[in-house]
Amino acid sequence: MRHRILGLTIAALAGAAMLASTSQASELPVIYNGALGYAHVSSTASPPGANNFACKPSAAHPRPVILVHGTFADMSDSWQALSPLLYNHGYCVFALNYGSYAGAGSLGIYATGNIVQSAEQLSSFVNRVLAATGAGQVDLVGHSQGGMMPRYYLKSLGGASKVHTLVGLAPSNHGTTLLGLATLAGYFPGAIAFLGILCPACEQQTAGSSFITSLNSGGDTVAGVSYTVIESIYDEVVTPYTSAFLSGSNVKNVNLQKQCFLDGGEHLSMPYDHIADADVLSALDPAHPEALHRMRLAFKKYRYAAELLLPLFPKATEETTKRLHAFQTLLGTIHDCDMILADAASFRRNILGWKKESALEIAFRAFREKSFGEFREIAGTDGRLSRVFGTVFRS
Repeated sequence: MRHRILGLTIAALAGAAMLASTSQASELPVIYNGALGYAHVSSTASPPGANNFACKPSAAHPRPVILVHGTFADMSDSWQALSPLLYNHGYCVFALNYGSYAGAGSLGIYATGNIVQSAEQLSSFVNRVLAATGAGQVDLVGHSQGGMMPRYYLKSLGGASKVHTLVGLAPSNHGTTLLGLATLAGYFPGAIAFLGILCPACEQQTAGSSFITSLNSGGDTVAGVSYTVIESIYDEVVTPYTSAFLSGSNVKNVNLQKQCFLDGGEHLSMPYDHIADADVLSALDPAHPEALHRMRLAFKKYRYAAELLLPLFPKATEETTKRLHAFQTLLGTIHDCDMILADAASFRRNILGWKKESALEIAFRAFREKSFGEFREIAGTDGRLSRVFGTVFRS
């Protein structure tokens, strides 16, 4: 009987979620897949949800977000995840192509030109966005060179007063090696031809170059700007990966694998990594961190790991097998509960116009909390969970 009631509860909430999904036609799909995302190469196209210059920032998100792609990439193939994700969260989103050199931009290969000139293009774009939206400042989110180049704009072109937050995904902040840049070029069809003299930005990004040395002289940051760097230990382009991190009192350096050791994200996949993108949301709105979203994604990865590991231990004791099965089942239950509760809340607020949780939601949340309590008994203390999932858990 208990299972039947639970099943009816799930069905009711899932039905509400389906109605919410159908009615919210403005919600854009988010592509968390780098192979599919980078297939959207274009010399001109904007990513989904970006570059609506009639957009006016809301009170909840008063600063427009500008997305800045990396070397050899373009705004379309870089931001098929983050652009719609930010749009769906209520941000005014903008993106630009910059740094075309020797005709590469016509092929969708950008950010190869002189970085100083690229920063000037970013400066002009920021001014255009501020004028269109009426905002006082913007936030910048950049990948690879796109996370480093804005620092020149902030330091040398007067950008510090116009930027509140800079978030870098695997940024080349302290340079990298020619091998790393060649590895990056290999991921983009036709980009190899633009190495060497056809890529001034490549030479400027090598560790020890005059550009990198000048950029970092006098400190990594400027006053008044908040910095977040998100990096993977598996970055094969910015090497060593620690060179992406910044020093300063207004800096937060995030190691992706310290949040979820099963995350195999590397340089190119960073803009399409679920957990990295949740970190971006948290950096842009620290008052409402995406800890639950990050935890849910980590749960999903651990659940898959449990499914893979169990067959490898045919001689495991009955108790060990039982605990692993319980661990796996609870992870799945908690993940499903969070997804259903999120969709049900969206339906209640946006479709029904109700602020107060329904009795079904309250009952389902209680079941979720009971499952999470059982999970904690198996997995360990709140302190241990905080270290594993990269967020704070409280009883």
